[in-house]
Amino acid sequence: MKLFRALVLIVIIQAANFLYADPLDDFARDFWAWRAAEQPVSPDDVNRIERPPGWAPNWSTTAVANYRQQLDQFEAKWKKLDHSAWSVPRQVDYRLMGSALARVRWDLDFTRSWQRNPEFYIDQTVGAYFELLLPPPPFDAERTRHIIATLNSIPGTVEDAKRNLTEPAAPFSRLALAQLSDIRPRFLKSIQELKPSLSPSAGDVDAASENAIKALESFRDWLNQRLPTMSSKTAIGREAYVVFLKNVALIPFTPEQLLSMGHQEWAHSVASQTYEEHRNRDVPPLALFKDEAQQIATEEKDEFAVRRYLESNELLSVPAWMQHYRYLPMPGYLAALGGPGEADDFTGPGRLKENSTRYIAPPSSSLGYFSLTMAKDPRPLIVHEGVPGHYFQLALGWANSDAIRRHYYD
Repeated sequence: MKLFRALVLIVIIQAANFLYADPLDDFARDFWAWRAAEQPVSPDDVNRIERPPGWAPNWSTTAVANYRQQLDQFEAKWKKLDHSAWSVPRQVDYRLMGSALARVRWDLDFTRSWQRNPEFYIDQTVGAYFELLLPPPPFDAERTRHIIATLNSIPGTVEDAKRNLTEPAAPFSRLALAQLSDIRPRFLKSIQELKPSLSPSAGDVDAASENAIKALESFRDWLNQRLPTMSSKTAIGREAYVVFLKNVALIPFTPEQLLSMGHQEWAHSVASQTYEEHRNRDVPPLALFKDEAQQIATEEKDEFAVRRYLESNELLSVPAWMQHYRYLPMPGYLAALGGPGEADDFTGPGRLKENSTRYIAPPSSSLGYFSLTMAKDPRPLIVHEGVPGHYFQLALGWANSDAIRRHYYD
C-alpha cells in the first residue's frame, strides 16, 4: 500500500509539473530549437550554436519568408507573456528572450546581410564547411555524411545568393571576391588533406566538392560582373544603431556616449602600452618558440598556472568539472582554407566533457598579430580566449541551472 501511495504521489507531482509548466521556459525552449536551425553561420566563434543533426544553411526565398513569419509569431507570443508579477531574475530572463528575438529581427530587417552582403554567403557555404572541421577527429560516418551534405548544399545556397542579393554593397563584395579569388586550389587542398580522415562509406566527397567549387566560382563571376554598378553604402545609420543598442544589446547609452567612452578607452590602452614599452625598454624581445611542440607544452603549463593564480588569489573559482583550453597543430584541411572563421573549437552544451581547442600554425615571424603573440607567450590568449576567457564563460553558461541563460545573447 505504501508503495502504491508513493507511486500515486509521483504521478501527481509529474502531472502538476506538466500542467503548471513555466510559460517562459516553454517559450525559450521552442525559440532556441527554432533558432538552432535558422541562425546563419558566422565567422565569429563565440556565437556558434549546436545545430540539429544533418543541418545545412537554407536561405531560399521561401525559407526567408518562413523565418519572418515565424519570428512574427514568436514576438507576438513573447509580448503576451504577463511578467508583471515575476521576480527580478525572471524578468531578466524575459528581457534576454526579448534580446534574442530582437537579434533575429536585426539580422533579417536591419543589417539585411542576406540582401546586402555577399560575404554572408561565403559564411553559409565555405564557413559552414569550415565549422564542421573544427572539432578534433575522429570523422566517423555520421560526421562525414554531414560534411558531404553541407558540400552538396553549396550550389543551392549560391543560387539563393544570386536571387537574394538585390542591394549588394561594393565594399562587401570586394571582401567576398578576395575570399573567392583562389577558391579552387584552396578548397581542393582542404578536401585532399581531409579525405584520409573521412569514413569511406559515407559518400562521394570528390563529386560534392567539385560541384561546390564550381558554384563558388560562378558566384565570383557573378559578383565581378555586377561590381561596377554596386552601391558603396554600407552604414545602417544612427537610428538603426539605436535600435540595436536598446533592444539587442540592452545598453542604455547613446551612440555618442559610446563613442566618447571608446575614445577614452583607446587613450587608456595607448598610454598603458607606452608605459609598458618604456618600462621594458632594456628587456630583449620575446623569442619565438622553436616549434609547435614547445608552444603546445608551454601553453598547457601556463593554462594550469593561470588557473592556480585565479584561485590562490581568490579572484575566481574554477569548477573541477571545467575542461581545458589546449593548442593543437593546425590540420592541413583547415590551413588550406585560409581562415574563413576563427580556428578554434569552444565545444558546446552537449560536449562539456571535452577540451576546448585552438589550432596553431608553426611559430614564425610572418604570423598575424594574435598568432604571433601566441607563438611567443600563450598567456594573453589563454586569459582572453581560454580561462577565464570565452571558453570558460561559455562553458559556465552552458552548465547554468537556468536553461534560458545557457545561450549566448548579444
